[in-house]
Amino acid sequence: MNVQVQKDLLVQQILSLQDSFLIEKLQNFLNKEITSDWYNELSYRDKNAIEKSVVQADKNQTISHEEVMKRVKLKIKNMKNGD
Repeated sequence: MNVQVQKDLLVQQILSLQDSFLIEKLQNFLNKEITSDWYNELSYRDKNAIEKSVVQADKNQTISHEEVMKRVKLKIKNMKNGD
């Protein structure tokens, strides 16, 4: 189901609502989703990790996905072998 169809169905559901409490809850939810920035809800530790990663990326201190996968597979293999 594409996004436009989902939106049309949602509009129809909203238009059929009769419960003012539910409508108010929906409004509050949508207002919060529109105005909130998920970054502000992250923990201090998560924000620091993201900022550290950005600095590392700016300095080209990155590892490719392929390299990460090689390292992970090697660690798993070593764990299975008891190393």
